[in-house]
Amino acid sequence: MKPLIPVSLIIPTAGRYERLTQTLRSVLAQDVQIREVLIIDGAAEAPKPDAMLAIAMLAWPVGVRVVTETASVCGAGAQRNQAAALSSQPFLWFLDDDVDLEPGCLSALWQAMMEDAMLGGCNALISNQQYAQPGRGLRRLLAWVGCPASGSLAGRCCGPAVNFLPASIPPDEKGRVEWLNTTCTLYRRSALPDPTFLAFFHGYSLMEDLALSLEVGKRWRLRSVPEARIYHDSVPAPYKSKVISRQAMEVANRWYVARRIMYRKALPLCVQMLIMQMIGLLALLRNPERWSSFPGWAIGTGVGLWRIVRHGTEWSGYDP
Repeated sequence: MKPLIPVSLIIPTAGRYERLTQTLRSVLAQDVQIREVLIIDGAAEAPKPDAMLAIAMLAWPVGVRVVTETASVCGAGAQRNQAAALSSQPFLWFLDDDVDLEPGCLSALWQAMMEDAMLGGCNALISNQQYAQPGRGLRRLLAWVGCPASGSLAGRCCGPAVNFLPASIPPDEKGRVEWLNTTCTLYRRSALPDPTFLAFFHGYSLMEDLALSLEVGKRWRLRSVPEARIYHDSVPAPYKSKVISRQAMEVANRWYVARRIMYRKALPLCVQMLIMQMIGLLALLRNPERWSSFPGWAIGTGVGLWRIVRHGTEWSGYDP
């Protein structure tokens, strides 16, 4: 019998039952098992009871509590908060509904937690989405926005909340990083703020994981565990095709994180944000396949900047 560890698995979904089932099967294949599974469904249409029942009836070990609920408020952050309020275990494991865990992933995360009592959270390496060292020209531009001019940027968060993925070979020998994503991340409950995810981050909740981990990192250590690996099967979703709304969210959320979480000063941050938009524009223009998205990108950038000018950091969410 596989050992049970005191972990609550939290997965927000939106009606993607087949892909979610595949993810859960990879969880069941791990060499250790969690005590609790909490799935919050934010499907636009009425949830399919048969599909959710099938998920609950998977071959969970005896003693594992499985809870499936409809979202009270739709959105990745809100759904994770809903699940966290239902959880009963001292460790919370945030997992996306479109990942496949490689063997030994969960046990590697758990071992990292057990080895360091001051480790607030740790995450798995995404095998198909890893850190790539910026080229010389981009590195100069990043230095203008406050990022280090030399050394690896893997796992760093610098300038106007610019965050970089961890590397398969961490630059820090202990794998310490400055931020964690929520694709596959294990947190110590005692390290988490209340609420876990800010209500400011709505819908797709872009950068809600950055805000959370930066807050946790003020008092606890954070670590990337390269021995824990997942494959992120980033499946199509409505928000990915909405260039304007997604770009507007990215601009405004980046400002919010930089001001409210990282305590960046407004005037230097304005300059850095403008440089960041130039970097984004250059990246878009260098790829002819993305030229068609330029109008939406430009409009979305304008909308995001307008929200910043209108609201500053004093608002708790966005206008629809």
